[in-house]
Amino acid sequence: MLFAQKYNIPYFDLGTAMTNDFNKRDYNTVKKYYMGGAVGGSDFTHLTETGANITAGIICGGIKTMNIPLAKKVK
Repeated sequence: MLFAQKYNIPYFDLGTAMTNDFNKRDYNTVKKYYMGGAVGGSDFTHLTETGANITAGIICGGIKTMNIPLAKKVK
């Protein structure tokens, strides 16, 4: 974030936003957002379609809070 502040670049902390959102949800629900939780195995990096849609919503919500032209175009 310091780099973004220094150069006046819009910044959205997706990691923190996802953590805050996922912490409001049931563990087993969030686990199924990841391939490892949905089909078994150890892949807790890649999202399922549901997880990707939830994450996209978090991103859109974050963009809406920013004072940038794109914010007016996000539904």
